[in-house]
Amino acid sequence: MARDDERVTMQTDERVKKQRPGDQPLPVIQDGPYIQTLVIEDIQTRLLIGIERYGTGLQANNGRDALQDAYEEALDLCCYLRQMIEERRLERAPRGPLDLPEPGYVGP
Repeated sequence: MARDDERVTMQTDERVKKQRPGDQPLPVIQDGPYIQTLVIEDIQTRLLIGIERYGTGLQANNGRDALQDAYEEALDLCCYLRQMIEERRLERAPRGPLDLPEPGYVGP
């Protein structure tokens, strides 16, 4: 696997072969870091926070219900995502009190 500083650029025809009917367009190759690399760094940071805060990283059979924890985290994620959608909607919305789009509107 290529590191961020060892990027492999595919030829256009090689990239097109990976395209299937109905797929989204292939991603545009950028110069920024790979998101996976950023996630790995975030996980390493979370491990250090867990060790500092709880004296250990996350382990199996730790006395907690991992499914319940994950579900509650997923609900929080849904709330944060909906907050972002609402904030974007309000940024685009007309500013009059009677001109706001209906609740549930997520935009174009």
